[in-house]
Amino acid sequence: MSDRTIVGFISVAGFVLVAVTPVIPLLLHNYDLDNTYLTKAIVGIVTLICGYGILWGFLKKENKMPKSKEGRLQLHMILLIIGVVAIGLAWFTNLPNWLAVNSGLSETFESNGEIIYGGLGTRIFVSAITAIGVICLKFSIRREKMVIAKAQPTAGEYEHMMNEGGGRW
Repeated sequence: MSDRTIVGFISVAGFVLVAVTPVIPLLLHNYDLDNTYLTKAIVGIVTLICGYGILWGFLKKENKMPKSKEGRLQLHMILLIIGVVAIGLAWFTNLPNWLAVNSGLSETFESNGEIIYGGLGTRIFVSAITAIGVICLKFSIRREKMVIAKAQPTAGEYEHMMNEGGGRW
């Protein structure tokens, strides 16, 4: 198993850990940081890091020779904007909360008798919307190689070059 595959599996485990368990809200609650937006932003940032780890570990091709940075950098603005907007919606709006309430997954949880913000639905929807944004950002930047193709000379052109001294035969 290669190092990239190991990174991919660790990233999947981190993604599942953040999305399904209350580890981030509990950690923040221990430091008396119960702000809703802070919780969503930290869940989103960890999800973003795990998302890039998953993409790098599983989807990027492994080449023994380093790939040269040939070609013109091409930005697909629609995918770039969709990715940034999706991440912004996940981290800084009430969209994940609204989706959690409407899906029935908005229940908060208790720790030592205290109700802590960050129900399962909120974490899942923040992670899912952030993952969509990461995928859109990944596919918004590409390199376009310039291919120059020359047509083979026709028989008449070849004969003309040979007769006029165009060739050194």
